[in-house]
Amino acid sequence: MINLTNALPNSFFPPAGETLVVKGVSEARAIEILSQGFQSFVGHASFAQVLTGRTGINIPTNRAFAPSPMITGEATLVAAVQPPRRLGEGEVWSEEEILTMPISWVLVGTPESLSEF
Repeated sequence: MINLTNALPNSFFPPAGETLVVKGVSEARAIEILSQGFQSFVGHASFAQVLTGRTGINIPTNRAFAPSPMITGEATLVAAVQPPRRLGEGEVWSEEEILTMPISWVLVGTPESLSEF
């Protein structure tokens, strides 16, 4: 089972001498992967709703820390939103704005964990 996050946490970065692979995938491929089962680590309910709408798959909110692929040896799928600008202090995106933002889907893991993808 793959983990799903909406960001690439600093805890994912490998120690010196180890390799972390980041591989872009299409949204259609991301949906195929999620259809096989996943554990959500999407921390914001509004973004989980956006992903649910985009994929047609129920994406639950889970504010727990996603385990690092460097520790688990498992791949992680990241749905990274690409906002058009940085928000100002106290500013929030509206749902309409979020729905128009592109999402980059990337697989993150060790070379071994990504070999099946």
